Amino acid sequence: MQFYQVSSDWIYSPVLQRIEREYGLPGIGFYWKVIAALHLADRPLPEQNLLSLRGRGLQWKEAAELLHHTTEIFVRDKQGLYYLTGDQKASGLRNTHPRTQTGTQASTRTDAQT
Repeated sequence: MQFYQVSSDWIYSPVLQRIEREYGLPGIGFYWKVIAALHLADRPLPEQNLLSLRGRGLQWKEAAELLHHTTEIFVRDKQGLYYLTGDQKASGLRNTHPRTQTGTQASTRTDAQT
């Protein structure tokens, strides 16, 4: 399993408040599904894969706008693949790395995929 931590004051984030204001709760649900998908994949993903995560209440166009206009969190590379920015302050997220049996981190991941 992969885990990440979310700051408890993240609900007051200007990014999340903007998403709720513009797209409502379906936008927030889509946002968290994209976050989870990118963490699980542990690699950049195509836009089409992420857009397929949208649920009822959020139009395809709105989901695409959310991805395109949330550049504080979602970054698109030259091949059109999306990944998460490493800016923990903007995202409110902190990766937790798997630990080995000795209690040390199994790997340290950098944003070399950019």
